[in-house]
Amino acid sequence: MFEAPSGNSYGAKFYGTAAISEALGGGYWMSEGCGKCWKVTGTSNAGSIAPGVQTTLVLKGTNFCPPGNAPCENGKAHFDIAAPGFDVTAFSLSNTCNTREPDEAEGFEACGNWMIGSQDPEINCDCSLFNDQTLRKGCENFYSLYWDNPTGKSAFVLFYHVHMCVQCEILVIWLLHLSLHCIHLLALATHMY
Repeated sequence: MFEAPSGNSYGAKFYGTAAISEALGGGYWMSEGCGKCWKVTGTSNAGSIAPGVQTTLVLKGTNFCPPGNAPCENGKAHFDIAAPGFDVTAFSLSNTCNTREPDEAEGFEACGNWMIGSQDPEINCDCSLFNDQTLRKGCENFYSLYWDNPTGKSAFVLFYHVHMCVQCEILVIWLLHLSLHCIHLLALATHMY
């Protein structure tokens, strides 16, 4: 997740990618939601830090969150946002980051238990464990939202809206110039499972 250009037409603070559920058009190999962009606005709800702060993101659907993943089952609309360090590996169906980049293993697990073992948003997340500055910044950006998802539902998301726009294509070009590591930007057959 990266800082959006200032003054962008969507008022987005960050641009990023997400695996999308079937309810959002996600599916196996080149489903209708693959490549679409969404303007997603949510409200911070993690403890007393920045309560009620609204933040807007623009997310591009680049992967599939299958119904075998609880937040994406039974027709739930869910964005599984690609945020370095925040994957709960105990529940992940296909996390390969630790094997693809073993030097960053500690970072990839840095925030996996955030707001799980304790409801104190100040603990269980240490983005500084990433060696790579791009991954560290992506972790810090997501953490700064203070979006907690305790029930597996997208309760904190106020609204989302599909955008098929030139701005989304600019987002893709912009992201291609950054070091993305384990984020699968392109929808390849090996990534759509």
